Amino acid sequence: MEQMKSLKKNSFYSFLNAFSTLIFPLITFPYASRILHPEGIGQVNFAVSIESYFSMLAGLGMGGYATREASKIRDNKYELSKFCKEMLAISFISMIISYSLLFGCVFFIPKLYSYRILILVRSMNIFFTTIGIEWLYRAEEDFKYITLRSLFFKISGLAFLFIFVKNQTDTVAYTLFGILTSVASNICNLFHSRKFISYTQKCKLELKKHIKYLFTFFGIGLVTSLYTILDTSMLGFLSNDTQVGFYSAATRINKLVVGVLSATASVLLPRMTYYKEHDEIEKIKALSQKSISIMILLALPMSIGLIFLAKPLIYIFSGELFLDATIAMNIISPIILTIGIATITGSQLLPSLGKEKASLISYSVGAALNITMNTIFIPKMGATGAAIGTLVAELSITIVQLYFARKYLNIKILKTVLQSVICCIPMTSILFMISLFIKKPILNVIISIITSIPVYALFLAIQKNEYYMEIKQLIMLKMKKS
Repeated sequence: MEQMKSLKKNSFYSFLNAFSTLIFPLITFPYASRILHPEGIGQVNFAVSIESYFSMLAGLGMGGYATREASKIRDNKYELSKFCKEMLAISFISMIISYSLLFGCVFFIPKLYSYRILILVRSMNIFFTTIGIEWLYRAEEDFKYITLRSLFFKISGLAFLFIFVKNQTDTVAYTLFGILTSVASNICNLFHSRKFISYTQKCKLELKKHIKYLFTFFGIGLVTSLYTILDTSMLGFLSNDTQVGFYSAATRINKLVVGVLSATASVLLPRMTYYKEHDEIEKIKALSQKSISIMILLALPMSIGLIFLAKPLIYIFSGELFLDATIAMNIISPIILTIGIATITGSQLLPSLGKEKASLISYSVGAALNITMNTIFIPKMGATGAAIGTLVAELSITIVQLYFARKYLNIKILKTVLQSVICCIPMTSILFMISLFIKKPILNVIISIITSIPVYALFLAIQKNEYYMEIKQLIMLKMKKS
């Protein structure tokens, strides 16, 4: 077997890809929010939330299951080609069902009919995601290709946005911009995938054996969507476009930060699956232990920082019209920590061990709580009510997943939590003082970042946190080699 690709390199490329996913919206969303205003942003995001349900149905849990299974056979081109053709066959069937239901809902539900153009434009994403087989590249751990391809099309997308989105009525163009990178990337995937598989290879397809597992992963995706997408959908039905726009502004930066952390952790599933296939459980324990500890060290200060910087960040990236979203952003910021941990336990560790049903249970608990909270709070509090529902749901999911994953974790994680909390105390004091005396948004954010990060790092160094010291030594070694 070829030597396995470096996990550090994969993490670097995945982080770079996620970082670009963070940076580009910081350019595009401030522009779009000032052009489209809360109502226009709300219209587009409501349409996106509706399309997401049908995209999820078409995906049928394919991403997680296919990544895991393809990781096991990636060294066997015949078996991998056969598996990919089976997944594509199932995907096309589910895609046809999904489109049929989408058209039925759009043309027979009055509320959706008024958004039909935006929803139908967005639905192009369903077809191109189906043919894109992104999971193959994660199974092959080809994160370099994923990153470079994505960067190219993101840059191209910027030009499209600035050319075609120029006034408040350009919601269709903004919707199209939202899927441009994905569509182009998936077309490239279809042709580039011939590097790993053969589409002309003759083989007998076995579809039935995958259905049971796909439906389990689909169940996870379904209940996950009930608390990740349903917030926006319920706001659209129970409130109005403006509240959807406020919620979009409140969650935008949080989602970007979560996206960076989650994408960095996404390299773990194929590696953990490989270890499980070779019965190397101790390596799984060590990797999950280290990953969760590093996630806590990163996510906890980020959550606290965003709570203090909510108002200036919303002003900078969305504009004065969105300042009513500040309280919602304050409430929802802690999900950076909860989702960061759950990404490792529920999306990487448990599925790699074949315990996806445990993940399903956790997401079901979160979905039930989220629907209940949304029903109670959204009619009265709008975007703030949706934020409360999301926070409760994410916290419950993380607690349940940690319970199921406890066998693969140890007491050292509590030490990491304690050290991170101690380091956050002086950092929080600094952020509080800055918020009192510096009122200019941009200056507030800049000074907060350049002072709080070094203080947090200093206290980690004082405590000689092992993960901080390891990263520091790695950086010093790289600088020495340079």
